[in-house]
Amino acid sequence: MTIDVFADAINRARTQQIDIAGMLGCTEKLKAAGQDQQAVELYKTWIAYNPDHPALPAVYFNYGVALGEIRDVPGAINAFRAAIRLKPDFYPPYINLGSLLDAQGQGERAVREWMALVNFLPMINGDSVTYKTMALKQIGRVLETANSDTAAEDALRQSLDINADQAEVIQHWVALRQRQCKWPVMAEWGNVKRARLTSGISPLSAASFTDDPLFQLATAFQYSRKSVGFPATAAAPGVARTRRRADKLRIGTCRPTCAGMPWGSP
Repeated sequence: MTIDVFADAINRARTQQIDIAGMLGCTEKLKAAGQDQQAVELYKTWIAYNPDHPALPAVYFNYGVALGEIRDVPGAINAFRAAIRLKPDFYPPYINLGSLLDAQGQGERAVREWMALVNFLPMINGDSVTYKTMALKQIGRVLETANSDTAAEDALRQSLDINADQAEVIQHWVALRQRQCKWPVMAEWGNVKRARLTSGISPLSAASFTDDPLFQLATAFQYSRKSVGFPATAAAPGVARTRRRADKLRIGTCRPTCAGMPWGSP
């Protein structure tokens, strides 16, 4: 069935008889059937025979995502760059391109791509806020990993300027200031108030920020509730829970990124 779908779609793509909706529908069917390589081939063929289509940047972006899924990283990088070249104000390719470069150990180039997006988004609206804060967060993550603490702190500060309600960004901004021995650690500015910074601090940073046991307990509770979640409910009353003798308690250690908590996915 997928062979017939692929052959028909390829023929129609070559003769420009399949619209973008039909092409995307066929690629999804192929991917759902595990035919990722054929989906990529369909994207490539459609692009080759529709060079002037107004939706070409979006198709290039989807093509790049599909190439990344089959681990053709150079091809994905070229596809994202093509999308940006055709439509510089199309935001998603910047994020994905930077992420691919970072995964290849090219953090400096990744930062340049994300910074290009940041500089391209002077207006404040729904899309620009989302992508600008996302890019600044990624810049901060890479720079923090590279021990460029001052630059990382500045990127995260810019992200908080746009949206102060980013607990993960606050955690790393506080940790970076602690690592640089900056005082006061909770230096508020503009609309980013000390109370918001304090409420977003991570348990590890709190341990070195104050020796107040109630503050540390409250911070750990909030972090666990929001970021970890609660354990499964206990057994019903009267239902005994036994431990096999072979089960041993295991004690391990946690190595955070710095004084904050590990970064989440982009």
